[in-house]
Amino acid sequence: MRHLLTVAVATAVLAAALPAAAQTSFTDRIERLQTRVDEARSDNLLSWSDARSLRDRLSRAQRLEATYEDDGMTGAEARDLDARLDQISADLRAEQVATQYRYERRWDDDR
Repeated sequence: MRHLLTVAVATAVLAAALPAAAQTSFTDRIERLQTRVDEARSDNLLSWSDARSLRDRLSRAQRLEATYEDDGMTGAEARDLDARLDQISADLRAEQVATQYRYERRWDDDR
């Protein structure tokens, strides 16, 4: 019986800690993506308009995270936010590759 009570208390503590951990994780991830966008823009790996678009999407994700957290983020909401951030990250990589390709092609055409 005592073991069961200990397990129940530990489970309750973990359940209470998970939303806070998820929020910190999403907040950190958004900040890292913002940094990547800023660095890619300063290295001319993103156009001004692409960087602005990605920053806008990150701002919307940040607002969405806050909205989800107001009511307590559910698993479905966490998966939704995670998928949105995955897509932003993939789009950032794709834009960097496309920009690099355009520069390389322009350089090759100038030869």
